Amino acid sequence: MTNYPDSTAPFSSEAEEATLGSVLSNAYAYVEVAAFMKPDFFFLLRHQHIWQAIQRCAERKEDFDYLTVSRQLKNAGHLDDIGGDGYLLRLVSNTPNSMHAVTYARIVEKAAVRRRLLTAADEIKALALNEASDLGYVQTEAEKRLLNAIGTQAELHTAPLKDGVQSVFGYVEELMKGNTQVMGLPTGFRTLDKLLYGLKRGNLVYVAGRPGMGKSAFLLSIAMNVARLNKRVLFWTGEMNADEVAGRALAAESQLSGSDVMAGRLSAGEGGTWSRFVESAGRVSRLPIFIDDTPAISLAALRAAALRMVSRHGLDMLCVDYIGLMRGDTKGNRTQELGELSRGLKALAVELNVPLLCAAQLNREVDKRDNPQPRLSDLRDSGDLEQDANVVMFVYEDTEGISNVYVAKHRGGTCGVVPMLFDKPTTRWMDAVVHEVNLR
Repeated sequence: MTNYPDSTAPFSSEAEEATLGSVLSNAYAYVEVAAFMKPDFFFLLRHQHIWQAIQRCAERKEDFDYLTVSRQLKNAGHLDDIGGDGYLLRLVSNTPNSMHAVTYARIVEKAAVRRRLLTAADEIKALALNEASDLGYVQTEAEKRLLNAIGTQAELHTAPLKDGVQSVFGYVEELMKGNTQVMGLPTGFRTLDKLLYGLKRGNLVYVAGRPGMGKSAFLLSIAMNVARLNKRVLFWTGEMNADEVAGRALAAESQLSGSDVMAGRLSAGEGGTWSRFVESAGRVSRLPIFIDDTPAISLAALRAAALRMVSRHGLDMLCVDYIGLMRGDTKGNRTQELGELSRGLKALAVELNVPLLCAAQLNREVDKRDNPQPRLSDLRDSGDLEQDANVVMFVYEDTEGISNVYVAKHRGGTCGVVPMLFDKPTTRWMDAVVHEVNLR
C-alpha cells in the first residue's frame, strides 16, 4: 500500500477525534457508528488503537468510557502509544456534540475511501504499465482493486440462482411435511395467518386505516401475540407515550375497558376486576416488548434504536406507529419526504432481517364512497408506500359494522378480506367466529 505524507493524504484529524470522543462520552453513539465503522478508516495509528480497544470492550458487553478503554489499551500495550490517559480525556473534553457522532464518522469514512481509491489507482497504474501481463488479467485485477477500495460503501449482494432454488425448495418441502415453523412470524390471528403464511423477515408491512379504525391497536395486538412466542419486539409510538401503550396492553389482556383501567375504576374483592387486572399485569410485564416513544423520530434515530436493541436483547420484529409522525430529511415537500421514509423503512427491514409493521393513514376519499372498503389509491400523500410494501393491509368497518382486515397487496401471495372482531373499549382485536372466509 502506498504511504502518503500527512500533508496530501485525505483525512481529518478533527473528525477522527470527534468520532472517538463522541463514543467515549456517549455509549449510545457506539451502536450507530459501529454499524459501518472499521479500524482502518482512521488514518492516525493511535486512533486505530483506540477504536479497537472500544470494540473489544463492546464485544465483552462492558460499559465503556475512557477508564475502561484506558485499561484495555494498557493490557494491549498501546496506552503509551496513544499518548496516555491525558489524550483520552482530551478527546472527551474537546468533542463538540456527541449527538453528531454519525456525521463525524461519515467524514472519517469518506476520507478512508478516498485514500483507498488513491492506493488502488497507483496499483492499477502499475498493472497497466507492465506490458508483460496479459490484458485480461490486468482488467480483472484492476476491477478487484477498485471494488476493494469502494467496498465499504457498496457491498455486493450477489449469489448463484441455485442458492435461492435450494432455499425455496427446502421451504416448500418442509411445508409439505406439515412443518409450519418455517413460515414467517404468526400474527396470532388464525385466518389472517392462513392468508399471509406469517410475517416474513425483511418484509415491510403497512397497516392503514382512517382514524378510529384501530390500526394502532391492531399493531399492538400483533406485537403482543408475537411476544407471547418469546420473540423480541421493538414498538415505536409517535401518538402515545410508553405508559399509554402499556395501559392499552393491560386493557386488552385483562379485557377491561381502557377508560376504567386508566381511571382506576376496578372492583376489589375475590373475583373482582382488580384481581383480573393484577394477573394480566403479571403476564404483560413478562412479554419481551420494548417501547420507544421518541417524538417525531427520524429514520436514522429509529435505525439506531433498532441496532441498540439488536446488540442488547436481539430483535425479531419492529413496529412503527405511524409513518406520518416520523421526521424526514426532505423539507417542504411531504410527498417526497414520505417516499424517502418509506424507502428507508424497507431498507431497514432488509438490514435488520425482521418483519417491519408500520401504520399509515388513509385520505378522506374513502369516506365519500358508499363502499367503505379502502383501495390502494387511498394511501395518504404518497404512492411510494404501496410501491415499497410487501404487504398492505387495511382495517375498516363494513356497512354492517363488522371490522375487517383487507389484505390489498401481498407480493407473491393471495389477497382477500378477513372478518375480525375489534372491541373498541378494550382496544382488543380477535379472530371472528366464522365458518368460512372468501379469500379472493
